[in-house]
Amino acid sequence: MMKKFVVLLAALAMVLGFTASAMADASLYGSARFVTFWHDADDDYGSGLQDDDQDLEWQMGKLSRFGVNFKQGDITGKFEVDARAGQLGSMNVEDGSGSSYHGNIRLRHLWGAWDFGPGELCIGHRHSLFTYYISQFGNNAGAGMAHFSGSNLRYFRASQIRLTFDNLKLAFLTPDTSYKPVDFTTGSEYTAGTDTDTELPRIEIAYTMKLDPVTLDFMAGWQSFEFEEASGSKEDVQSYVALVKAATNFGPLYVKGLLRYAQNGGNYGVWTNCEERAAWHNGDVEDVQAWGYGLGIGYKFSDMITVEAAFSGTDAENDDLPGDPEDDMQAYGLLCKITPAPGVTIQPEIMLVDQEESDYKELLTGEDDQGDELRIGVFWKIDFK
Repeated sequence: MMKKFVVLLAALAMVLGFTASAMADASLYGSARFVTFWHDADDDYGSGLQDDDQDLEWQMGKLSRFGVNFKQGDITGKFEVDARAGQLGSMNVEDGSGSSYHGNIRLRHLWGAWDFGPGELCIGHRHSLFTYYISQFGNNAGAGMAHFSGSNLRYFRASQIRLTFDNLKLAFLTPDTSYKPVDFTTGSEYTAGTDTDTELPRIEIAYTMKLDPVTLDFMAGWQSFEFEEASGSKEDVQSYVALVKAATNFGPLYVKGLLRYAQNGGNYGVWTNCEERAAWHNGDVEDVQAWGYGLGIGYKFSDMITVEAAFSGTDAENDDLPGDPEDDMQAYGLLCKITPAPGVTIQPEIMLVDQEESDYKELLTGEDDQGDELRIGVFWKIDFK
């Protein structure tokens, strides 16, 4: 039923986009994306495959999208859906029966904003303020290196009330309680918890500072929920995130870097493969700390050719648990962005993901090595509006 409803909304948006010009300024846009990648993972990769695993990924990119932007006086709005493609089951993603077969549709944006003079009020569903990129990699669902530095969330967008005053943004978002503490005795999610309670929304604040030729972005976020254990014991899970990003251009050369800190980032929804959830141990919640980092360097040789190299990683550790368990990962990549025509991108890429070692995996399997994965292929994109 939900899928049919979203498809109906998409159809309605198309109709409105073509007929609303008499009432408002409406512009249609879209982006068709395709991924043709070869994945080669060793037998220790992730939670541990039985054998080395090689797979071909050949399908619509799951961030292919269609949307409409609206503007009428002091009111602006956005509606956007995307094609939600399943990927390779062995690669710890979806079940392989995604949009390349069935055309699954997902709501990305639905929000309206009012410019009231000194600022803007926005309500609806849109990107979290905690969404930062340092690279243009199209592999890994288009998140590039952000997944490995933890500079965005597993669910990029959320329902929110947002205020904007020039370069300052303040957002009050739906709290996310879907990521429970991890059970340190097993290394997996603590399943004996019976309930989570929230009293306040998630709060995020971001500020942009432009110091030519450098642009600095600062962001901080907080979330809290109460976790009730089966015996009735209750503990608060407090999450804090903070990030700084710097970007600069020297003619055709550009450089982007970021540094991220989080306490209980996994409970906040930070998107990495490192264990960043608080741990349930001896009836208490033990907080985990993590640092994420990333650097992207690119050179634009011409309007048609740009070459970029990037790396990112995360180091997480829980000092309050026996043995100070750690979980680390890094990724390295190189791409060549080819633009043969405006709106057309053909982008060969190579990426090596090293998930290094995890003390949590050792609890489950007796081995801490998480292995490597090599990704080689081409990301294709045609934008239209």
